[in-house]
Amino acid sequence: MDRGSGLNLIYEVTLDKMQFHRSRVEQSYATFRGIIPGKEVRCSGRLTLDVVFGTLENYRSKELLFHIVPSHNGYHALLGPDVFTMFQAILHYGYMKLKLLGPNGVITIASDLDRAFLAENTTTSLSLVALSKALAPEELTTLRTMVDRDEVVLSKKPKSTSFKPADKTVKFQVHPMDPNKTASIGTQLDPAVDEALRTFLCENWDIFAWHPSDMPGIPRRLTEHSLNIIKGFKPVKQALP
Repeated sequence: MDRGSGLNLIYEVTLDKMQFHRSRVEQSYATFRGIIPGKEVRCSGRLTLDVVFGTLENYRSKELLFHIVPSHNGYHALLGPDVFTMFQAILHYGYMKLKLLGPNGVITIASDLDRAFLAENTTTSLSLVALSKALAPEELTTLRTMVDRDEVVLSKKPKSTSFKPADKTVKFQVHPMDPNKTASIGTQLDPAVDEALRTFLCENWDIFAWHPSDMPGIPRRLTEHSLNIIKGFKPVKQALP
């Protein structure tokens, strides 16, 4: 599955292996990019196929529209992001598993790491061959220059864009009686802004909470966090994408 593609793609070599009768193929005007930089790929046709996940005892099936790609690839087909919605499926790249709800329970589709690695290497090799055939030598030189320049620009970008507080701050007592209840204010604020901010904090000190004990009586219907897991199972943090 490919979250970056809006089309469901199937390759001509895959149809040949399936011994698919080409009389069912319709004309397609769809094009897409991503295989050869700067070049569009025009699909050679389109067709509707039944896609089934699961086993005979527990399965889900949908009719999906595929666009045919007139080139080779390390994969048999690529399913676009709309398929996730249609099947209400959850894909986890870290565990290489696809899960969706079937009529008799959860359907789990597991991938093979070795075959996935081989498919990725094959796709890369075929893309390089297609790139060398599609582009003239001068175009390859220009593309290489652009890639090198982009890498230099990216290397100069800051590694982190997270929020950074002001370098110099001063503690300001917000509570009229308790000196421990303070707020930090930047020392380089405009004098008018500084005065307005201090006045606002003093007038609204009672809406702030410094400790959980300052928030008694919050009803559970307002907000409540829960983990919907089976009792006895250890929670596992999902890997970042």
